Amino acid sequence: MDSYGKLKLSWSIGYNRSPLHFIDDNTLVFASGSSLTFLRTTGEIVCSAPSHGSGVGPIAVCKETQTLAYAEVTLRPLIFLTKYPGNSIEGTLKGSAKLEYTDLAFSKNGRQLASLSGIPDFLLTICGGEVLSETPVGPGGASITINPLNWKNVSLIGPQRITLWTLEQCGPQTIQSPIEIHLPELTCPVGHPHSLDSAPVNAAAVEHKLSGKVDKMASEGTLFAVPDMTSVMYAESYNEFAASRKMVVPESQSWGPQQTLYVGCRGGQILAVDSESGAVTILANPQVIKEKSGSEEEDTSSGPQTGHAVLGEGCVQVMGVTKRGLFTGGQSGGVWCFDLANNLNVLDSWRNDSSIASLALSPSCNRLALGTSNGEIHVMDSTHLSTTSCAARHDYSPIIGVDVLRPGTSHCVTCRAEGFVQVWEIQGGKHTSTLQLPYKCSSLVCPSSSSSAVVGTAKGSLCVVSLVDPSQPKLVLTRRMHSSAITSLRCDQYSRFMASLAHTGSVMVYKASPSTKCAVLGHTGECQLLILF
Repeated sequence: MDSYGKLKLSWSIGYNRSPLHFIDDNTLVFASGSSLTFLRTTGEIVCSAPSHGSGVGPIAVCKETQTLAYAEVTLRPLIFLTKYPGNSIEGTLKGSAKLEYTDLAFSKNGRQLASLSGIPDFLLTICGGEVLSETPVGPGGASITINPLNWKNVSLIGPQRITLWTLEQCGPQTIQSPIEIHLPELTCPVGHPHSLDSAPVNAAAVEHKLSGKVDKMASEGTLFAVPDMTSVMYAESYNEFAASRKMVVPESQSWGPQQTLYVGCRGGQILAVDSESGAVTILANPQVIKEKSGSEEEDTSSGPQTGHAVLGEGCVQVMGVTKRGLFTGGQSGGVWCFDLANNLNVLDSWRNDSSIASLALSPSCNRLALGTSNGEIHVMDSTHLSTTSCAARHDYSPIIGVDVLRPGTSHCVTCRAEGFVQVWEIQGGKHTSTLQLPYKCSSLVCPSSSSSAVVGTAKGSLCVVSLVDPSQPKLVLTRRMHSSAITSLRCDQYSRFMASLAHTGSVMVYKASPSTKCAVLGHTGECQLLILF
C-alpha cells in the first residue's frame, strides 16, 4: 500500500469485555482491537485512535488531566502517554519489561504512573517524569492501584496475595517497602480484624497437631531432651497448618475514604485493609453466613436487605467506591450499592442477563459505566441505578462478514457468528439497528442491486434480510440450499447473480434479486475457492 499512500483509520468499534475508563463525565475509552475507541455515554463514537505502537494492552486514565497511558503488545513493550482530545503523544516510557505489561495505574494528579510487568520480570515500576523505582514483586500479581490520597501507597492483588507497597525517598534514593497482607481463611467470621498470628482456632489446631507429634515420637523412642525442640516443632506444625488453609481469593480492589483499601474475593467476601497497619477486617463472608443459617434465608422483614444475603460466588469481580457506598458486580449479572457505614445494607441494585465484566466511575462519581460479557455497555446514574441507558450493543462473538449496503447509501452491514445482523453508519460508525437471526451464521453478502443482505448459515440455509429501511431490518426469506455450512457468498459485478460455496465443496448459483426468491440456476461440486466477475 505504500506506493498508493497509507490508509487512515476513520473509526473502529467493538467491545470485547476489556476494562472501561471514563476520561471525562461524558466520554468513555476502551481498547477495540489495535485501536482506542472514545465513546460518548449517549452512544456516539467520538473518534477511533490507532495505536502508536504495536497493539493496545492495559490502559490507565488520569481523569484530572485527561491523560491516557497504554502499553503496546509486543516484545520489550513501550508505554505511550497521550492527551485527550487529539490523541497527541505527550511522552514514551521504556521500562525493563521484556514481554508484557499486565496493568497500569495513575496517581490522582497524573504525575506518577505505576506499571506491573508480567513474565519473566514481575516488576513494579513507579515513574514520575523518570523512573523513580523498579522493584521485583514476584509472580501472582494481577492488578495495581495507587492510593488517591497518597501516591506513595500502591496496592497489588492477585489470586493468592495482597501486598501494600510504600515508596520511601531519601535524597536521590527511592525504595519500595512491602507489607504482605495475610489472607483470611474462608471460615473467618465477619466484623473482626484478622491476623494470621492471632487466630485462636488456628492455634488450637496447631496445639492438637503438635501433641499428636509428641505422642508419636515418645512411643517410637525418638523424642530427645532438646530444650528448643518444642518451639521448633510448634513452628514447623504451624507453618504446615498455615500452608494447608483454604483462604479467600482476591479478584478486585478499590481505594475508599480514610486510606482504606477494599478488596473483593471470588467467593463473595469483601475485605477492608488499613493501609497504615495492614490490618484486615472482613466486611462480608457469605460462606460463614450460609453455614450459620443452613438452608434458611436471611430474615429481612425487620430491616433492610444486607450484603450478607445477596452476595455469593462471582458477585464482587469488579468494584468501585463513592461517597454513596460500595458498588460491586460480577458473573451473577447483578450490580449492588452497599452502605459501608451501616452493615453493608443494600442501598440500590440492578440486574442484567449477562455477567458484568467491567465497572467504571465518572470523575464526578455521578455516573457508572458497566461492560457486560455479551458486548454491551450500559451507563447509569450512580444515585439511581434504575436510570440506565445502553450506550453500545455490539455482541461479543466473531464477525463472519462485512459488506457495504447498495451504492449510494451511507450504511454498511456486519454479521456475527451468533446470528446478529448489524447496520452501521459509514460516516462516524454510529450503530443504526440490529436483527438477531435464529441461526448460527457463517457468511454474508450485500447485493448491490437491492437494499438487502444475504446471510449463509451453519446448516446450509440462505437468509435474506430486507434493509429498505436500515433502521428496521426484516427477515423476508429463508431457504435450505446446502447440507453443510455455507462458507462463502459472492455476487457478480452488477449483482445479477449470486453463488454460494458450502463446506463440502458444493457450489450453487442463483438469481440475486430477492423478488426471485433466490431461484437456483445451477450447481456443481468439489470447489475450494469462489470468485465471481
